Amino acid sequence: QVGERDNFLSEFIEGDDNDIKVKQDGDFNDASLNGGVFGDDNSLSVTQLGDDNIFTSDLLDGADNQVLSHQNGTNHIVGVDVVGNDNLITARQMGDDNNTYLAAIGDNNVLSSSQDGNLNDAEVISDNGSDNQLYTSQSGDENTLVVQLSDSQNALESSGNMVDANQIGNENDITLTMAASEVSLDNTVLLNQVGDLNAIDILLEGSGNSVDIRQTGDFNMVVGI
Repeated sequence: QVGERDNFLSEFIEGDDNDIKVKQDGDFNDASLNGGVFGDDNSLSVTQLGDDNIFTSDLLDGADNQVLSHQNGTNHIVGVDVVGNDNLITARQMGDDNNTYLAAIGDNNVLSSSQDGNLNDAEVISDNGSDNQLYTSQSGDENTLVVQLSDSQNALESSGNMVDANQIGNENDITLTMAASEVSLDNTVLLNQVGDLNAIDILLEGSGNSVDIRQTGDFNMVVGI
């Protein structure tokens, strides 16, 4: 699709071994799976070039699925919810004022969010599951990252997960939540910030967790723990 205000809308995709590719070049485009994807071994690739584009999937339910999203421009939105095991979800945004939301319930999932620009927001969540891998990177200034492995409002299991979060730039912020004390166990977290006036805010409960914090630059701070 080439042009403005184009839509790719699907109520749902059901089945196995499907390969779906969507490319939209222009502004105000929308690629939405309103009913989600149900099945195994599916591949979904979405590329959006321009400004003010949206890609959302209400629910990805199954195993061994791949979702790849690439957006280049400003004011983009990505939102994907995953239920199942061994899924790979990748979102890459290049530009300013973009927003990414990735969430998983299950085991052995890989969630990857990459943003290059300023004033971007990313939220990556693994609320219930084990052995998931969460990779996030932001390059630019005044970016915000939220990472959640379970929270204090639920008692869902979140154990043996790995978080690798990196920010390069100034006035960036990372918020990490690992709560629900009996079941947030044996997680490994690496938080890295390079630049000035950056901040890390941590809520940490549970046992056997490992958190490695690295900050390079001036006037940075860590609160919580």
